[in-house]
Amino acid sequence: PPPAPGGTPAADGNIIAELEANGNFTILLQALDAAGLTSQLRGAGTFTLFAPTDTAFTDLGLADVNSLIRD
Repeated sequence: PPPAPGGTPAADGNIIAELEANGNFTILLQALDAAGLTSQLRGAGTFTLFAPTDTAFTDLGLADVNSLIRD
């Protein structure tokens, strides 16, 4: 899983692979894809991403989440 604050970065530096492997970030992955950030976050670089879990998004309500991803 992605590191907690003060944790260590992903072994291969690929945030997207870490989020996919974890399984608790599907909504965030959809949002990142809709924003066109997936390929950039798969690439080399130093990135910091505050990653809310699916539970955090569902607490907003499905309609609000879908609106955020669309816009």
